Amino acid sequence: RPVLSFQCRVRPGGNNVGPRISSILWSPQNQDHLAVSFANQQEVHIYDVACPEAPCLRLGDSSRHTSRSEGVLKATFLPSSTKASSSTHILTGGNYGTVRLWTIVSKPQSSRQQQQSSSLNAKCQWSVPVFGSKGGEGVCDMMVLPSTTTSHNNNDQMIPPTATTSIKKPLVLLAGNASSLALLNTNKCTRKAFSTTVTPTISASWDLYHLALRELSKMDSQAKLPARRWMAIHRLTLLGHGCANGESWFNIGMVAKCGWIFVAELSVPSSTAGSIDANQSQTNAIRLSLRIVHH
Repeated sequence: RPVLSFQCRVRPGGNNVGPRISSILWSPQNQDHLAVSFANQQEVHIYDVACPEAPCLRLGDSSRHTSRSEGVLKATFLPSSTKASSSTHILTGGNYGTVRLWTIVSKPQSSRQQQQSSSLNAKCQWSVPVFGSKGGEGVCDMMVLPSTTTSHNNNDQMIPPTATTSIKKPLVLLAGNASSLALLNTNKCTRKAFSTTVTPTISASWDLYHLALRELSKMDSQAKLPARRWMAIHRLTLLGHGCANGESWFNIGMVAKCGWIFVAELSVPSSTAGSIDANQSQTNAIRLSLRIVHH
């Protein structure tokens, strides 16, 4: 028997299609907060399971019901920028390639107010199309890369984090459903001309199809890859990470829709979480190598 059950309800649209849940995840900062995203609805619901009678918080613009309404395929919580932060950050990826960052904060309410409205407030911090402005490639999966840098004092002793220790905003690796990969730097945001908002920087991007084709030709020059859409990565798994010689490295397991398995090694300068040296080309700064494990 479930401990708690409830029905996810979305606002009625024009196509009369019920909601299709794409992901369910708990907030790492507050285990009472449950996020539910929908593949065919442009919204994410945040539930406070400690107050199941309270309405959920809805992230996204569900007022627009068109044939091109962007659903949310993936969602993940981001680590807080400071240890003492009370806000929660959630990253969402849509089926047209739009990635949005939401900040969620709790607001004090009386018991009567909790039954009428959500105890949470949310604001979209930025929105960016990671696979190009045409919006033809959706987000299959996303992975927040952990920080690999550690502070030390003059005696080369590690300094433990404190309640006010600042944590750099992370790098996020995104996989698209047309076999693209993109590395999003959420710490380096810029403001475009005539814009009132800032957007993160896409530090690097790769065509996984071409990388896999190059590796396959080394194994068998006559072999051919499956269709591009079947080479899209639908599962990213962090296998290991570390820092050496001024670079952070990440070993990442990748599973394609066709069942092929890859192991990628991503190397980035340790300063990339802040910015890339202007005298250092992007190609030399960030490297991705691919190895076919199973095909």
